[in-house]
Amino acid sequence: MALTDTQLQNDAIALLTSLKSNGCQQSADADVSTFQTSYNNAGQGPLVVDGLYGANTNAALQNVINANPSNSSLADESAPAGCVGAGGSSGPGTYQPGVVLSTSGPNYLPYIVGAVVVAGALAAYTYSKHGGFRRRKRSRR
Repeated sequence: MALTDTQLQNDAIALLTSLKSNGCQQSADADVSTFQTSYNNAGQGPLVVDGLYGANTNAALQNVINANPSNSSLADESAPAGCVGAGGSSGPGTYQPGVVLSTSGPNYLPYIVGAVVVAGALAAYTYSKHGGFRRRKRSRR
């Protein structure tokens, strides 16, 4: 199977129609999942079948459009920009709602690192003063 597979073209047309009429969806979509599955079945994947129209699914849809210029429903079309970070990717990087870390507020890391260094130096000094680094002599009997 290839990019010119009839089922893959039909699923690409359905996805294009859905994206044009509904716009981008931030949640999983059945038309996206169907296209991702068809793309993988055509031997073109791997796309993760997650139903998210992201950068990799966008590129896959554009590949199908480019490979089928004689199909009147795909001719002169272009894949709309991806809606989420990397939906339909291969492996890690699929869209996951993330935790936003605050970049405002005080940064205590340099103080924490400094305190650990000072505490370590103090512990080493104390240990050495009590003979911890010297080899103790055995008493003879």
